[in-house]
Amino acid sequence: MLGDKDALELISLGLKKYPDEKNFNRLFVGQMVKEKRYLEAEREILKLIEADKSVQHLSIAGNLYLQMKSYDLALKYFESAYKQEQAEDILLNIVELQYRFLGRKDDAIAHLETYASIEGCGNTICFKLLEIYGRDRNIKGLISTYKKLYKRNQNEEFAKKIVELLMYI
Repeated sequence: MLGDKDALELISLGLKKYPDEKNFNRLFVGQMVKEKRYLEAEREILKLIEADKSVQHLSIAGNLYLQMKSYDLALKYFESAYKQEQAEDILLNIVELQYRFLGRKDDAIAHLETYASIEGCGNTICFKLLEIYGRDRNIKGLISTYKKLYKRNQNEEFAKKIVELLMYI
């Protein structure tokens, strides 16, 4: 629907007909972002957050500020969402902001390692750790992460990687 030429008109009609239905407000924010009308999107999402500080609204704000290249603000909203719900997708947004845009590699790694220690080293989190450790050529970090993956999955490929990496130490 958001790709149609008349999407904004349809969303506006929905907002008028169902003013209490927040889905139309969220669609409006998405359409404004798509049209690069960031200030209007910002105004609307901040109204939504004022009424309801849900994970969904905080994440939308985080994504909006990421689009606007306001990385510190994006991080603030994603961290607020993460405090409510420790979901991998939110954590990955935080890590990407810290690592790629804010130059806070150590914080990004600490977030991932903490999550992996508490929740277990799921593929998404551990593969993000492998990506970061690989870029940094951190052999010990790679070995440690492959060990966690092997312990969880008993996959022979992970064991082979551990052996290969041990030859570099």
